[in-house]
Amino acid sequence: MTSPKAFQDIAPRTFRASRTYTVGPGLFALLNAIFVAFFVAKRLLVPMPLFGALGIAFFGLFLSAVTLRITLDADGLTQHWIWGRRRVGWHQIASIERTKRGLYLLDEKGKEILAVSTLPPPDQQVIVDEAVKRGRLRRAKKPPKKPVLEQWVRK
Repeated sequence: MTSPKAFQDIAPRTFRASRTYTVGPGLFALLNAIFVAFFVAKRLLVPMPLFGALGIAFFGLFLSAVTLRITLDADGLTQHWIWGRRRVGWHQIASIERTKRGLYLLDEKGKEILAVSTLPPPDQQVIVDEAVKRGRLRRAKKPPKKPVLEQWVRK
């Protein structure tokens, strides 16, 4: 029989973006849609519906890029957003950098493969812990250059 800890180790874990990134922009889009509908119905100012429509379009672009949730499993992590998802294996992560703005997972060449800025810091720490354990990373010996606060590199 497997222990509960062993089961937690292989069970996928999902972290959702904070409400700042989901509820706030959702209300913004709703108010924009009401604004456009009001001006179209009243036929008041002609350019105003255009501005409202542009606001909704930019909100759509924002949502297409913002991470809504991240799922961790035994093979790696999956970033989910409105239009799709991206899969990153633990073996692909060569280093991790934490800044004030978020967490960045980098490949062997130092290219960013995943940015995690919409999750709360405790959830970001779980991702770091899991990546360090599964990707065989360790804390960097040299102090990182600013704006990086913490850095982990491959052993």
